[in-house]
Amino acid sequence: WSAPVQCHRSSLHWWGSKGRRIGLDEMALFDASLLQRSGAVKEPGARFVVRPLRENDFDKGVLGVLSQLTTVGDVSRQVFEAQVRAMRQSGGYYIVVIEDTTVGRVVASATLLVERKLIHGCGKVAHVEDVVVDKHLRGHKLGVRIMEALVSLADHLQCYKVLLDCSDLNVPFYERVGLTVKERQMVRYLSHNDPARSKPTPSVRARL
Repeated sequence: WSAPVQCHRSSLHWWGSKGRRIGLDEMALFDASLLQRSGAVKEPGARFVVRPLRENDFDKGVLGVLSQLTTVGDVSRQVFEAQVRAMRQSGGYYIVVIEDTTVGRVVASATLLVERKLIHGCGKVAHVEDVVVDKHLRGHKLGVRIMEALVSLADHLQCYKVLLDCSDLNVPFYERVGLTVKERQMVRYLSHNDPARSKPTPSVRARL
């Protein structure tokens, strides 16, 4: 991809490798209208905008925010964009971000994964992963906003429950957004499959 064209926000576009003009909707991981229809976006036009991840969020600092949560590794623009496209093609990936429109930066991110089941009438379960808010903006209730967006989206996608793993430290936060403690998490790391090649650290799963 080339650098984004500098123009009015409503007409921002990129040019693809074949010279085709690419709009923001085409760069989004999933259809942004899903957030509107689910009721997740309640204050359009506000400073903090809830929206789907886009391919050009590499330039808006999304990996820097995620690095406050866990190891990101050496991810190039090309690898990032290819991963977003692979997620879009696979389906079932819903990475929601919050952008601070005053500076054009991503300041929060969270992932919703939809698992199709054979049980519960071949129902669907939503898994929440990688919840993080920029350390400079914690206390602005952005964690609440992004979790409410994910739960609303899961409901709209007809998931019958929402699951996540978190540290004991974050339990009170998730209880405030309607989740309850249930059972325990088990894990076995296959570190040889980790592209970052780093030693696993205890999973906290959220920086709020």
